[in-house]
Amino acid sequence: MPAAPLLAYSVGHGLIFPAALGRIMQAMPTRAGMAAAVTGMLPMLVGAGLCLIAALVPAHPAVRLMVVAVPVILLGTAALAVAWRDERPPPGQAAPGLDEGETMRNHR
Repeated sequence: MPAAPLLAYSVGHGLIFPAALGRIMQAMPTRAGMAAAVTGMLPMLVGAGLCLIAALVPAHPAVRLMVVAVPVILLGTAALAVAWRDERPPPGQAAPGLDEGETMRNHR
């Protein structure tokens, strides 16, 4: 198996995870330790649960992989869609850092 896909995943994880962890800490500055603990625990807990489910599926290993991969991809996509939706300003309100009536095109 070529190492390129694993390398691409590892580099992407190394770039995204520290930024995401910093964002989580900003959301809960008075409870940064708890936020870091939950952020570290949840992926391990979900991974352990999905491995258990995959081990219980009496099928070919490729089918087991799909039993784990498809729900993770769907949940990740849904979480990303919710995060993007929450960051957009309401209609008629200027984005943070812009004056009323300004758009991003005026700042190029």
